[in-house]
Amino acid sequence: MVEKLGLRNEGVAVRYLQIDGRWEDHIRFAITTEEWAERRDELMGAWT
Repeated sequence: MVEKLGLRNEGVAVRYLQIDGRWEDHIRFAITTEEWAERRDELMGAWT
């Protein structure tokens, strides 16, 4: 879903989260403050 919204994949945090006793990797996505200011309404509409 985040790829469809145009957020950037900034990499994988290996063994970042512990879920049910198992360490899981976490994919990190990002958007800049400026991008958010320009696209807030669009992104919120698509997300909700």
